[in-house]
Amino acid sequence: MNIIKFRMDHLYKNHCPITKNAIWVTVFFTFLLFSVSIVSVSAQDISKFKTEKKFELRGAASLFGSYYSTSDSINIMAPYAYGVSISPVIKSFGFSMPFNFTYANNKSNITYPFIRLGAAPSYKWLKVFLGNNTVSFSRFVFSGLNTNGIGAEINPKWFYLGFITGTVTRKIFIDSTSTSYNRAAPRFSTKGYAIKTGIKTKSTRLLFTYFSGKDDETSLDYYNPKYNLKPRSNKAIGSEIFFRLGKHISVLSHGGMSIFTRNQYAANLDTLIKASKGDELPEWAKTIEKNPNASTQLTFAFDNALMFHFSAVDLVLRYKQIQPEYKSLGFRFENSDLRQISIEPSFRFWDNKLTGNFSIGFQKNNLSNKQALQNNNQIYSANISFNPNAKLLINFSFSNFGLIVKSSPTFIEDSISIKNVNNNINVNTQYFLHNDGSRSASVGININSQKTTETYENNPFNNSDFNSFYSNIFYNSTISKGLAYSIGLNYNKSKTHFVQLPDKLYDIQSYGVFSNVSKPFLKEEKLILGLGGFINLSGVVNTGKKIAHGMNVNATHKLTEKLNLNLSYNYTQSNVENRSLFQQYFITNLALTF
Repeated sequence: MNIIKFRMDHLYKNHCPITKNAIWVTVFFTFLLFSVSIVSVSAQDISKFKTEKKFELRGAASLFGSYYSTSDSINIMAPYAYGVSISPVIKSFGFSMPFNFTYANNKSNITYPFIRLGAAPSYKWLKVFLGNNTVSFSRFVFSGLNTNGIGAEINPKWFYLGFITGTVTRKIFIDSTSTSYNRAAPRFSTKGYAIKTGIKTKSTRLLFTYFSGKDDETSLDYYNPKYNLKPRSNKAIGSEIFFRLGKHISVLSHGGMSIFTRNQYAANLDTLIKASKGDELPEWAKTIEKNPNASTQLTFAFDNALMFHFSAVDLVLRYKQIQPEYKSLGFRFENSDLRQISIEPSFRFWDNKLTGNFSIGFQKNNLSNKQALQNNNQIYSANISFNPNAKLLINFSFSNFGLIVKSSPTFIEDSISIKNVNNNINVNTQYFLHNDGSRSASVGININSQKTTETYENNPFNNSDFNSFYSNIFYNSTISKGLAYSIGLNYNKSKTHFVQLPDKLYDIQSYGVFSNVSKPFLKEEKLILGLGGFINLSGVVNTGKKIAHGMNVNATHKLTEKLNLNLSYNYTQSNVENRSLFQQYFITNLALTF
């Protein structure tokens, strides 16, 4: 096996993105915040503490396990998995300390056991982050990642200050001796820090975030060279602005600027977006990124909204733009190469019995005019709910746009993938024949239709149209002693890609019946059993159909007032081009609340 051994002994300053000054600032603020907290507690009226509980423990814990098998040699899930999760909340004298611990081991060669341990104690306007916590400071800069480190935030009256430092994303190590290692990609761990400060009240927000992060190339001992893994670094600044212009008008703006280096060891040449055609990195940007190179790119993103609020009608005027290849090591994913201008009205009539949300405008990609393909979409979308009485529910939604642009990984295709959702229609209706509290019966219809095209900039052979249609009509009933059941008919048609048959897209058509039933047993309904299944005629369009079927079994046993045991089993069986496709999985969960 052609494996590159990857070990480098760097000085601390070379592989950690946090400078000594940043560390001292972090320590100082942590000490300051705890000092302020202690002073605040000392200043409290002692009589108030007497009314507080000295100690209170609440939370949840669970043990879980699963088993999965398939008729194919490629597993899309781990064959075995198990773990434990504990999330207590400790309260004492007005302090609150949520705590979480998770351990999982799925016995798979493509991943590894992981442990997450974190706490976020808080008191009034002070909150401290210890261990694993998900902290969101800025939509386009630092958001949604579970960071393992230390941090804090304070928000006394109008002033806000927050910071966090540590491991932003964990490494992914791939055991390349596994036959299925190509189902996942390796990744260095990313270390960094983020600071957010500004003004924050209910009516006004003026906040700025700075993020600095870089990949720790020593976090992986080795990796397969097919992935062409390079250590990255990133400096980014984000903003959040909100204010009111009178009683009915407000403004909300999210912005981000990212200086992203895709390879820390690339040639020392300043470029913008693409080295061969881009402009030099501006001088002012070099005050933020001291060592740019040929892989460094400067990109911007913003989402601005002017909002009008009235008792029954709202209106939002939106202008959103995300430059091509915009990315940050501080958040997971945001569609890039996108410009959207839209008008978004909404209404609430007849005591909210009739509500609606609409969007009208246009959306386009290829903002840099460097791609071979460009999509310009007119935006029309609507979402309407009608609930005239207790018996009838109607929901209708329609959208004709949805642009998803991303770079395909270099080890798959050297190309740009553009998914253009041409239209999507959903209709959901339900009518209650009767509902007197102990007994109920209803009928309904669900319909979904979607048309999507996917095009590749440099690989038109992979261009595809995806049309799908899903529908069902059902009857639900709940009768005495908790017995509930449903029965219905379904019809589905879609272009589908099977993991087991990776070289072709199939137009699959299926239709048949489905049913579900559940009933409580034992005293006080401590045991609830559920059984469901379907039988369809399924196959490629314009060919002979074969029987496809599936079943699910569920059981919930209330062992004690706070301890539940949950079991579930599911299997599906189908045939495509005379190839049998079978998969099954079993899940068990023991859950405790305290």
